[in-house]
Amino acid sequence: SLSLFTASTAMAQEEKGGEENFAKHKTEIVANLNQEKATIDGEISCVNSAQKREDAEKCRKQRKTAMEKLHQQRIAEKKAHLQEKIKKLDEKSSQVEQKTNSK
Repeated sequence: SLSLFTASTAMAQEEKGGEENFAKHKTEIVANLNQEKATIDGEISCVNSAQKREDAEKCRKQRKTAMEKLHQQRIAEKKAHLQEKIKKLDEKSSQVEQKTNSK
């Protein structure tokens, strides 16, 4: 009965954490989309003011470069996040190992 209560409590906390993580993730998604939209809006404006084909091609290249930069930033952020997760898992592993060795 106590273990069932503990399991239920753990599941509720996990669900709550999942919702909080989703809210944070959703905010990040919207921010990323807004950055991409701003880049595309900039290209539209650039193309609208282009006087010749070469000008429009430069607009496309500028957007492509800006989008690549955004993607590289996201990759770096994901990498940092994964490294933080690895660090936390290593810490937990060490704690479990210490408890196991002390028995």
